[in-house]
Amino acid sequence: MNEASKWHRTDNGEIVEVKRGLGDKYIVGTASKSGGFHRIKSPSLPAVLDPYECQENLDQYAAKKGWSMITKIEMPRKCRACGKTMPEMKEEKNDV
Repeated sequence: MNEASKWHRTDNGEIVEVKRGLGDKYIVGTASKSGGFHRIKSPSLPAVLDPYECQENLDQYAAKKGWSMITKIEMPRKCRACGKTMPEMKEEKNDV
């Protein structure tokens, strides 16, 4: 998807997002530690052709579950070499 994409954080800290699945359909799921993607199978989250419809389904599902919405800035970064999550780097301002 693009900048319009939104992510949600589950109660156990997993990040849920919309991704293109096999073929032309979009699915909802979570990234695995090994770099794979695990689909969340639910009648409320069908695989669909339109990514915006899929995102809308996720937003409604997440609201029912009470999941928090997060921005790309809050997304944990992963090391490409080892796959471990790196701490966020935040800019701090010094008052002089």
